[in-house]
Amino acid sequence: MNQWRAHWIWDGRHDLRNSYLYLRKVFRLPAAPKRAVVRVSADSRYKLWVNGQFVCRGPARGYPSTQPYDTVDIAPYLRAGDNAICALAHHFGISTFQYLNRGGKGFILDGQAECNGGVVLLLTDTSWKVLRDPARKRRVARTSVQTGYQEHLDARLEPVGWLDPQFDDGGWRNASSEGTVPTMPWSSMEERGIPLLREQDTPAKAVVHQREGECAAGYADTENINATIAQEQREPAKEDRFIVATQNGKQLGQITVLPTPPGRFSALVVDFGREVAGFGKLRVSGAHGGEILDLAYMEGLNADGEFFVPNPAEGCEVAMADRLICREGDCELEGYGLRGFRYLLLVARDVKEPFTISFLGVREAGYPFNLDGDFECSDPMLNRIWEVGAYTQQMCAFDSYVDCPWREQAQWWGDARVQGLVTYYAYGDGRLIKRGIHQGAQSQTFEGLLWGIFPTDWPGGILPDYSVSWILSLRDHLLFHGDLTLGAHMIEPLAKVLAWFRQHGGDRRLLGPTPGRWLFLDWAPLDKSGYSATFTLTWLLGLQAAAQIAKWCGHDGLALLWDAEATAVAHTTEAAFWDEDAGVFRESVDMATGKRGEQISQHANALALLCGLRPNDTKRIVEGAILPPVLRSDSGVVEASSFYYAYVLEALFNRGYQVDHSYLKLALEFIKRRWGGMIERGATTFWEDWNSQVGWGSLCHAWSASPTYHLSQQILGVVPTAPGFTRAAIMPRAGGLTSAHGRVPTRHGQIHVTWEVAGGVMRGAVSIPPGMTAQVFGCDGSVTEALPGHTSFEWPVREGAL
Repeated sequence: MNQWRAHWIWDGRHDLRNSYLYLRKVFRLPAAPKRAVVRVSADSRYKLWVNGQFVCRGPARGYPSTQPYDTVDIAPYLRAGDNAICALAHHFGISTFQYLNRGGKGFILDGQAECNGGVVLLLTDTSWKVLRDPARKRRVARTSVQTGYQEHLDARLEPVGWLDPQFDDGGWRNASSEGTVPTMPWSSMEERGIPLLREQDTPAKAVVHQREGECAAGYADTENINATIAQEQREPAKEDRFIVATQNGKQLGQITVLPTPPGRFSALVVDFGREVAGFGKLRVSGAHGGEILDLAYMEGLNADGEFFVPNPAEGCEVAMADRLICREGDCELEGYGLRGFRYLLLVARDVKEPFTISFLGVREAGYPFNLDGDFECSDPMLNRIWEVGAYTQQMCAFDSYVDCPWREQAQWWGDARVQGLVTYYAYGDGRLIKRGIHQGAQSQTFEGLLWGIFPTDWPGGILPDYSVSWILSLRDHLLFHGDLTLGAHMIEPLAKVLAWFRQHGGDRRLLGPTPGRWLFLDWAPLDKSGYSATFTLTWLLGLQAAAQIAKWCGHDGLALLWDAEATAVAHTTEAAFWDEDAGVFRESVDMATGKRGEQISQHANALALLCGLRPNDTKRIVEGAILPPVLRSDSGVVEASSFYYAYVLEALFNRGYQVDHSYLKLALEFIKRRWGGMIERGATTFWEDWNSQVGWGSLCHAWSASPTYHLSQQILGVVPTAPGFTRAAIMPRAGGLTSAHGRVPTRHGQIHVTWEVAGGVMRGAVSIPPGMTAQVFGCDGSVTEALPGHTSFEWPVREGAL
């Protein structure tokens, strides 16, 4: 079934912005099929049903030139006799941070049903029936400047029963052909390469409060529900207008909505008890018709405990909201666009007679990770931090890694590098990062850089430092999963990335400003006015990783070349930025005079340690530039964000520990103070930064989840040392803890580590799966070779190692 036989189809119209299209095909089968595999895609998105049963949604985000498609066996939904395949397709009509608009419009399905020894072709063509959706308003606000649209559904205009084979679609038009594969802009097709999303209905858990007030002028015809809600004053309800039942005291059940006085609204705020991500869902029965139900989504409440409504004219113009206008009887809204939130505001308007909401909640959706790793130690807060980090990662993974499920939902690759490491230690699944690495290469510009966010055409989306994050992600993936075929395919784009850095570094091999390109590095106020130590050391880290990749993939010549280049960059970096008197690297150098700036950052000094610079000065660097912000807030050293602490902690753990074991305990105390501080303030996921505020910073940002992998790496001590995790180093460390145990997933199986400290002795065991070996490094300096199976250890703990 390699060759595509189907047509891309649409309705022949070209006004695409925020347009929805119903598509359906009725056909007969002589018997229930044993197998009916179809490939399906759309530009921009689709939802698929067979005989009224939901099948899947897609496609995964990607580039139109290599259009992703989904493969699914629909045999379980088919039967002998009449059958209906139905889809609702949505075209953005614009580019977003998740989608690249190249003018193509279409839906395609290609497959066959195998019945009684024969086949029935299932192909989109001009015999399909289509209808431009009359029920969803098109002129509506976007949910943010980075994402798609609010959904305003008038259920009175829906074609009721359209999913049923017996529905009369005689008034619908025949589809128009947009061409066969290949056709522009879909010059080729590629399978998504990752599983379909895992979905489930989740009701709200609890009522926060009820409110009421006067409806804003123009509420019935608003194009921006969020703006309307922002204009309204919500006051405590004088009497409950939502009669709420609970199920088992753990979640909301049926809700009776009582009439609202003319021109007034009733509002209900509900709590899901944790960050959730998916599609807002509302099921209504017994409606009179014309009732307006608005849904607004937010990650937290404001300081007064009220639902926070962002100003739609500020910042990223966040306006996460949807609307259902009820028809008489029963109706339902299941949103098309993804929403990330914890609290939901339901606003009821124009209610003349009581009716029932039988379900208020979310159709949760996310990448189907399985939690194959775990971690538990003698400190409950560290255990909770590991769990929250893993959950934060789950909430930031869909058809790609995303920065957050709320404001942007974008595949930023600086974030993804951290997310990949969290995934390896918590879930062991390498498919999402592999797909992202592949897409990063597809994004490469003519000059050699990759887009830092993809797919998109946002002008600010090329971040030079994120091209190095991509190199590091590739090195990580080969180390954990051993996909050397992928590595070999990435050598050419990797070489082009490094060629850009070599050209930009010039004869001095130092990196400075990047006109026309966003040099991000971190949100911290780093001096980027001249030559930048952090930027130059980022390049050096990328060169060292690239040399490893080339060597593993059999490109010895490139490995030697990039090693030599790394040596040269290391030399110029030390000469330019090292301050011998202070014992630290300065952050900047004036490009005209060569004079070092005064600024000292954790960033540059952490990278210098990770790159192996000034090994005899490690203690000076740690105590002069890494530890000061860890120990006090007024250190004068530029401190990393929660994102960049992934690198700072790695340097402190891996380099600092070698010269002073007490640094481990300090690092763990810092993790408890900062990440534990978020938890103590009610976080169920880690925030974008230490003090993210509701409606401004994201409260679910997986670039802040690095402690999850750090704890598994440092306390369990498990690190891969050869591609494909065929060999590992296991270095259990206490850091003031008295016990720890956990599992690290690998492609061979799980590594189990357990230990406890008592009476000055560390006792424990490791268990490794077949297909790999390990070296177990004792805290007494001993080294034990471990083969597959169980290996026990008992070591006296050196003074200061605890």
